[in-house]
Amino acid sequence: MKELDLPRKYGLDVDVLFVPVSSRAIQAALAGEIQFITSGGVANINANVTGADFVGLTATLNTFVFKVIASPELKKPEQLKGKKVGISRLGGASDFSIRYALTHWGLVPDKDVALIQVGGEPEEVMALQNKAVDAVILSEPFATVATRAGASVLADLSQLGVPYTMHGFGVRKSYIRANRDVTIPIHESVSREHLRFQNQQRRRAERPEKIYPPRRSVLGANVLRRDVPETDP
Repeated sequence: MKELDLPRKYGLDVDVLFVPVSSRAIQAALAGEIQFITSGGVANINANVTGADFVGLTATLNTFVFKVIASPELKKPEQLKGKKVGISRLGGASDFSIRYALTHWGLVPDKDVALIQVGGEPEEVMALQNKAVDAVILSEPFATVATRAGASVLADLSQLGVPYTMHGFGVRKSYIRANRDVTIPIHESVSREHLRFQNQQRRRAERPEKIYPPRRSVLGANVLRRDVPETDP
């Protein structure tokens, strides 16, 4: 977003910050430190249903995007029994996703498989490399980073086809009421550019060298490759 200068395209002056975990981003938004966030949809929903001054405006991803990345010796999800799996944060999207998947595979979370709160996805990669856990739940590009270092892909949770608000765009309700002139252009910029991204990503995934240098082409393709239907502008 920052590299493409999308906010300025819509007449906005925006600073883009990285906050590694959705729940932390929600806390920062509620404290007034940031105005808009993109986060795991579950964080937006949880904040709203608990009565916080917060609401999710969009759902830009509608299923799990995580992969279960494990130590090289693990090849099947059933082998997670008796193992430790690292997640970003208890109660977050990675936590919900792996609990659903484990149940789907006939394993009982917290009984058959220990779920360990590690931090953000970079911390999950380090925990796996340091053998603090046996597997982790990662989205791209971190899944590709981990597999390039020798880890194995146990499962792609997007293939489960579970309807789920994976990613959303949220803001404080009070901010919307007081700043509609800012909220509407921000929402429009996110929605229009997400639509543009959907319509172009198949072509980009086929030719990632147009976006990424050759040494990063595989990573670029994995980030951009999604089985999302093309949508008319």
